Amino acid sequence: PLSSMSLPALTPNAVADAFAGRADNRPIIVQVLSLKQLTSHDPKKVDRWRVHISDGQLKSPSVMLATQLNHIATSGKLQRNAIVQITKCITNVVSNKRILIILAMEVLVPDAGAVIGAPQAQTGGEDDGEGAAGAAAGAVAPEAPRTAIAAPTASAYAELAAAPASAPYMPPRSAPIANPYAARPAAAAPAASAASLVSPGRDQAYVPINGLNPYNNRWCIRVRVTGKSAMKKYTNQRGEGQLFSVDLVDESSEIRATAFNEVAGKLYDVFEVNKVYLIRGGRIKQANKKFTSCKNDFEISFDDTTSVAPIETDDVPRGKFSFLELAGLDSTTPQSMVDVLAVCIEASPVATIQAKTTGKELSKRDTVLVDRSGASVTCTLWGREAVEFATDLPCVFVLKNARVSDYGGRSLSAGPSMMINPDMPEALDLLAWYTAEGRAAAFRKLSGKVGGAAGGSDARLFLSQVKDDQIGVGTQSYFSCKGTVTFIKKDNCLYQACPSPECNKKVVEETTGTYRCEKCAKSFTDYKWRLMASVNVADATGSVWVTAFQEAGELLFGKDAQTLGALKLANPAAFDNAVKDATFGTWMFRCRAKEETYNDDKRVKISAVTVSKVDYSAEARHLAAEIKKFL
Repeated sequence: PLSSMSLPALTPNAVADAFAGRADNRPIIVQVLSLKQLTSHDPKKVDRWRVHISDGQLKSPSVMLATQLNHIATSGKLQRNAIVQITKCITNVVSNKRILIILAMEVLVPDAGAVIGAPQAQTGGEDDGEGAAGAAAGAVAPEAPRTAIAAPTASAYAELAAAPASAPYMPPRSAPIANPYAARPAAAAPAASAASLVSPGRDQAYVPINGLNPYNNRWCIRVRVTGKSAMKKYTNQRGEGQLFSVDLVDESSEIRATAFNEVAGKLYDVFEVNKVYLIRGGRIKQANKKFTSCKNDFEISFDDTTSVAPIETDDVPRGKFSFLELAGLDSTTPQSMVDVLAVCIEASPVATIQAKTTGKELSKRDTVLVDRSGASVTCTLWGREAVEFATDLPCVFVLKNARVSDYGGRSLSAGPSMMINPDMPEALDLLAWYTAEGRAAAFRKLSGKVGGAAGGSDARLFLSQVKDDQIGVGTQSYFSCKGTVTFIKKDNCLYQACPSPECNKKVVEETTGTYRCEKCAKSFTDYKWRLMASVNVADATGSVWVTAFQEAGELLFGKDAQTLGALKLANPAAFDNAVKDATFGTWMFRCRAKEETYNDDKRVKISAVTVSKVDYSAEARHLAAEIKKFL
């Protein structure tokens, strides 16, 4: 046995403090008296380990090791009579028994050789949880009934806050420690007055975000919403559903919370970005890093037990940021997440694209950001953020977890956690710098040019620049423009295509009256019409020929391909009128320019990726921003 002089001293009253919740965030040194493996009959569940600990005076009831500590027990490092330092633990109530769960610990002495002191076991058996009876001072505070909040009314917060907070009860220090696990009295605790809870202070018992874990199902957090996604639809083996997520932050950390189906429908309109809420109830689980960019190992899944109430307070931070200067994007790994504080000096009109994986239409808007580092970068806004952006330029962007792309150099993709012109000293200071000095500065473009001199990624161009700067020569380029359709080649704007959903190849009519697709190597009794219209697009500086395929062509014509094909066969005059009606319409085009070779002759082919109606409000802001460059 080791000499008592060489052993670490056990922490006085450690067991009582741990079970009363007073040791959650401070290390305690205890001795392990016994340990036992609890084998699960369900092969899908992980075995658990139960131990009993002592502080030399008091022997604990059941203590469980969190599953991430199983390796300490299975490796043999943790033995009977070991001395350990517990650095993180929580208490929980399971089947009316108070259980201590150890989340983090370190083995200081694998085997002390004997039990230290003469620890006393609790009356009523070592595994009876809280004990049958105990001193009144050591009893756990009674719990008032939990109040569910259906909607954020004026009295909703008072009702929610009147319910007990989730932090463990902290009995007076002077209370005797003979039995801190005594059964709860039947009487309910008196509720605090609503007036005292309207504006909660920092001394209210809330669980910080970094204190949430799967082993505690009684918690209440006070958080600010920094981001809110759109309601998304999904389909899986169990049917269709809907979901949305919010990013939450407090003084300690951040976390992603997600609501599904009926719960999502009830809570979606409750949450507003930048508002503060009391949230209680839901399931804490391991975070799926594939779907969250929050720096937290856990995430919240809202369920039927979730209660939400808005509160008025200014002492919850607006976010936890680690800003990266734009010049640092050059050395940043693509697809990583960064926080950015920058000035937006340009914004293109909203464009619509089709997602390659889902085929759904997505709204996007490209912006140009600059900062004091002397760099500029293209940042793309998506969905609701792209459509609703209507802020006068210049303005300040605060981006949380923006994704870095290496397309055409470096570019950013903004997520839902973004703020425009926030009430932050750093943002106001940056805007003052740009107004005084930055407006006249020359910025190094990180979003590299993909083609000619002016042909950056999705650059807004005049049509004369497309030819003069040889956009698309040597490498594929994208650009945006506003143009008017002056002519449409009607003879070959439609073709008969393979009717297979995933094939658009042209079919050849056979003598048998069927239609042959060489790609599918099949003959069909019917076909579908596809658009491939060659249109001349002009602006005040010049014109180019653009090929508009199916979706883009249908927007230009205002009719789908099947209707146009039927008119072409059955009513040629009506088809001619449809072509005339599509002429001289003005649109916003997003185009792809690519050099192709035909009969040893190289030429640049321009295709319309997307076509959208002109947003004259956005166009006016764009022109105003262009004019400011010359002032």
